[in-house]
Amino acid sequence: MASDTATAPFRSRRLVRLADCDPVGVVYFPRYFDLFHGLIEDWFGQGLGLDYWRLLREDGLAFPVAHAEADYRASSRMGETLDLELRIERLGERSLTLRIDVSGAVDGAVRVKGRLVTVATDLASGRSVPIPEDLRAVFRRYVGRCGREVA
Repeated sequence: MASDTATAPFRSRRLVRLADCDPVGVVYFPRYFDLFHGLIEDWFGQGLGLDYWRLLREDGLAFPVAHAEADYRASSRMGETLDLELRIERLGERSLTLRIDVSGAVDGAVRVKGRLVTVATDLASGRSVPIPEDLRAVFRRYVGRCGREVA
């Protein structure tokens, strides 16, 4: 059962660790995509009240990324804390377009703006499927809590 009381948009904080950085201590750009995916997993559980792993294991439903883009605005460094924010930009029949903004927790400066298109996929067949209506309703409620209509 999904939670209707969680705040939206979903936000999370993340410390930049040594493993996230290149040799000069700046976040290595592809690591942001790992941060994005971790945020999505947390969003399912904490923001939507859904068991992400149950969707995968028991329901056989996944949301792999079909398209990913990032606009890098400023560097992040080891030891900094980042704020990550997730919004649904578009809810399609079989896909979700997610916008993820990353900013510095202390200075509020935007570091990265990401956009991911995920596709509802049946794990047994490997094919895209329509987003189940109960899950679609959860996504719509989340968008409503963000204070906007979904496309």
